[in-house]
Amino acid sequence: MLEVILGVCLILSLVILGWLNSKLSALKNIQYRESLERVESQEAYENLLFSIEREKEGVASTIENLQNHVGKDGIEGLTGQTKTLLEQQKNLMDNIKGMEPFIKTAESFMDKMDLMWVPVHRSWRLNERHYGALQGLNKKETAAIHGADQVKLWRRSYDIPPPSLNEGDERLPDNDPRYALIPPIERPRAESLSNTVNRFLPYWEDSIVPSLKLKKNIIICAHGNSLRALIKYLDNMSEEAIVELNIPTGIPLIYELNDDLTIKTHYYLGDSEIVKKAAKTIEEQGK
Repeated sequence: MLEVILGVCLILSLVILGWLNSKLSALKNIQYRESLERVESQEAYENLLFSIEREKEGVASTIENLQNHVGKDGIEGLTGQTKTLLEQQKNLMDNIKGMEPFIKTAESFMDKMDLMWVPVHRSWRLNERHYGALQGLNKKETAAIHGADQVKLWRRSYDIPPPSLNEGDERLPDNDPRYALIPPIERPRAESLSNTVNRFLPYWEDSIVPSLKLKKNIIICAHGNSLRALIKYLDNMSEEAIVELNIPTGIPLIYELNDDLTIKTHYYLGDSEIVKKAAKTIEEQGK
């Protein structure tokens, strides 16, 4: 908002300064002097010129103060900030489009159960694991560069993250408006599954557990790795076991809990053979 206000002030100041310059030039032009018959005296004419010069100096001073206010880069810095803001807005729209399938999945479940009135809460802690320098890259091409075994180690190990994003990389969460309110130290540059577990659990404890203690039923619609983080915690799975777990996409996994939030039972909603095939598909993707 500050950039918009400063930008408007800057434009108005430049318009005023341009108008004053044109007016001053016209007064000094010989052809324009013919119209000065309305000026009662030379003294009045000089006073008018002096007044315009003072106004011009005032506007120039305003622009100088504005340049100082927006930083050492002055107006160019303001232009750069505006460009960055527009780029962040575009990234936000792209990210919203990417989230659309998951949002629609949650809405579909709620619609079928006639629960569209139930509040929906969103958190960055439910996001997919951040793959660092591998983020957004084609898996086969990445394997050709780094080797299939190394890529599998990065993707499927518990505590070995892929290479981190370098400073200035456009894929950094610093450039993502969804992370604007997240402290920079918490914004991921690359995550192992262990990092994802540690990122997810505070949301479980602070936001989900209080609702469970009130006997509420909770639907968690998230990504494979953030859901694996929760399953590891609930089932107390070993690091070796969790990296081999494949969660089928789009098939609800039900956890029934005791009053102390220990597990009573858990099961998939769906035909067991369909569940197995879907899990196998996820396994093949991880190779």
